[in-house]
Amino acid sequence: RNIVLEPRNAKGSAAQLGSLTRELAALPVDVIVAFQTPVVAAAKAATTQTPIVMCPAQNPIALGFVQSIARPGGNITGMTTATDEIAAKNLELIREVFPAVRRVGVIGNAADPFHKPFLASIEAAARTLNFELKIALSQGADPFPARFVEVAGSGVQAMMVQPSLPRERGAELALRYRLPLFVANTEAAQAGA
Repeated sequence: RNIVLEPRNAKGSAAQLGSLTRELAALPVDVIVAFQTPVVAAAKAATTQTPIVMCPAQNPIALGFVQSIARPGGNITGMTTATDEIAAKNLELIREVFPAVRRVGVIGNAADPFHKPFLASIEAAARTLNFELKIALSQGADPFPARFVEVAGSGVQAMMVQPSLPRERGAELALRYRLPLFVANTEAAQAGA
C-alpha cells in the first residue's frame, strides 16, 4: 500500500546493468536492491548516495563494495556468501561422488567481478585434488550456452558453473550433455542442477 517497486531486469545482459542502475538512481529511488555481484558493481558505479542492499554479493570486501562486514561504511550493505570456498568444496564432493572423475569443466562469468577469486579457489583445490580443469569464460548470459557446449565437448566428466550465470539454462545443458553439474546453492539445484 505504501511502497512502490521499480523493478529492472537485464535478462542476463551484463551490458545493460549500467544503464538500468543509473536509471534507478536518477528516479530517484529510496534504495536499490541488487541481486548478485555484477548488479552490485553496477549499482556502486551508478550512485554513491542511494543506499544499495546486496542480495547477495560474493567477496564484497575484496571487491571494494564494503570496508568490513561488521561496518560496511559507504552506501552498501546486505548479504554475502562464501561461494569461492563452496566452489572448492564442490571439487571434494565430485571426488567423493565420482572417484573416477579426473576432468572437470568450469564456466566463469567474466561479466562478474567475482570470477577471478571464484576460479582461483577452484584452481587451487584442483591442484590439491589432482583434477584437470577445462575453464571457459562467458561474458554474461548470451554466450553462456556456447561456452558450455565448448567445455562439454572437450571430454570433461563433470561441470561447475559460476552462480551468476543462468541456473535453468545450465541445468538444461548439463542434462543434454549427460554431465553431473555441481553447484554452490540450493536455487541452482531447484532449477534442475
